[in-house]
Amino acid sequence: MTTPPSTATAPARTSDPPVRGWRRLLLEPTPASALPRSRPMPAWLAYTALAAAYLATFGYSLVGIVAAYLFGGTAPVTHPPTAENFWSQALPGWIQHAVLLLVVTAIVLLVAWRRRIRVRDLFAPEPPSAPAPENKRRARRQARTVFAWALAGMTAWMVASSVIGQLVPAGLAGGFAIENRSDAMWIVGLLGPTQFTTAPIEEPVVVAVLVILLSAAHRPAAEIYTVGAIAKVAYHAYYGPVVLLLIPEALLVLWLYRRTGRLWPVICAHAAYNGAYSLLVIAWPPVATYMG
Repeated sequence: MTTPPSTATAPARTSDPPVRGWRRLLLEPTPASALPRSRPMPAWLAYTALAAAYLATFGYSLVGIVAAYLFGGTAPVTHPPTAENFWSQALPGWIQHAVLLLVVTAIVLLVAWRRRIRVRDLFAPEPPSAPAPENKRRARRQARTVFAWALAGMTAWMVASSVIGQLVPAGLAGGFAIENRSDAMWIVGLLGPTQFTTAPIEEPVVVAVLVILLSAAHRPAAEIYTVGAIAKVAYHAYYGPVVLLLIPEALLVLWLYRRTGRLWPVICAHAAYNGAYSLLVIAWPPVATYMG
């Protein structure tokens, strides 16, 4: 008696194989159907809204930079405070950032309302209606990859600026006046919470709002990248000519957002970079000499 041939089939594959090694660095795009679809708008209106949002957020900084160049002849330099004037110097900056957080929140709400998209869709792609475990893992992997790439771009900007600052000191005109560890600690204390509130103030405007508005106006990708790079470089102009090295980082972050729709990892990377840089300056104050 012979054994009948087996009719059993191999179990169906229910998930993708795990991603390991260097493949973790590859960025999976978010399907277009999951990205926010904004209500169309004319280009003139998109640029008007973008200019209003940009000036409301960075107008004060831009005025200070322009005034420093016009009347001081150089980029503005922040000197470390003393025990006597610490609070009088620190509190205005902290209060300004608290106000700017409210302003940016209002901008995001207004853009989401007028473009008929949900606020959360500006920060992360819409999750599937019934997310499978593999989809959740893929989303987490994508978020980690965006964070890693954004942090790498910011770190590359720091290293490049440091190298140029050593080779061409005149290329780094402004920033912070730090000569020793005491100066570094006073400057870090002066910045205080603004080291971490800078990220949720800047990135929603110069990344998410900019991409949403210009995409709604059907502007080409090259135009979006050009406007985004100019927008980020402008309010960092206090660094002097070396600020041009920030362009690759600006382009990278815009590409990450347009490809994935994920802003939270970019915000977290920016905050992590600021915190790590503060620790680096305290541990090794000479680095501030070449970074401003």
